[in-house]
Amino acid sequence: MLRWFRPTLPKAIPLEEVQKRARLLVVDDNDFVYMDLFRRDGYHIERWPSITDLSQLTDGRYTVILLDIHGVAVESDAALQGLGILQAVKNTKPGQAVILYSSRKHQLSHTGLVQLADRALDKRQSYIDFKLAVDELLKRQADPAFYMAQILAGLDPAGQAPDRLRREVEWALARKDPSRLRDAARGVGADAAKIELAVSLLDLYVSSWDAFS
Repeated sequence: MLRWFRPTLPKAIPLEEVQKRARLLVVDDNDFVYMDLFRRDGYHIERWPSITDLSQLTDGRYTVILLDIHGVAVESDAALQGLGILQAVKNTKPGQAVILYSSRKHQLSHTGLVQLADRALDKRQSYIDFKLAVDELLKRQADPAFYMAQILAGLDPAGQAPDRLRREVEWALARKDPSRLRDAARGVGADAAKIELAVSLLDLYVSSWDAFS
């Protein structure tokens, strides 16, 4: 007799493995002073002095983006600069990890847009501060439980998701199945925006998991 099978989420990938496979991107018109230290510690990191292709910031190729506020994308948005890039990235792919930084501390108090970033740092903070922020986001990106929690929070902000929804989201993640996730979201009356946010998180999970595995 066949027994009913319920797939379970895999365990989080150890940070040491994630560090070897993750891709970090620095977007800064000036040299990033910690580039060599990140490379010394085994990270794959590159720098763009300007934005050449915005779609490459949202297609899952970079695990964490470190984004300077000042001097970036001046030609496309002189007022917002890096904040405009942050807004565009988060509007397209909300789950993309972005660390925002600036040497002008007052810019980090630009509430609203700054709050879209996963972390905000003073450019003068130490390498250890930047490394800890990166590692925290890497661990998050490599943990299926993070995506599970984010999807449920988006579909059920009140935190009263029925057990069936939890099972269906877990199944969709385990099977990497966006159709099942859409059906589960519709089943609890989620609107189109919430459904697409949930699917974008699933897509990010799939691309991150494939890169780390």
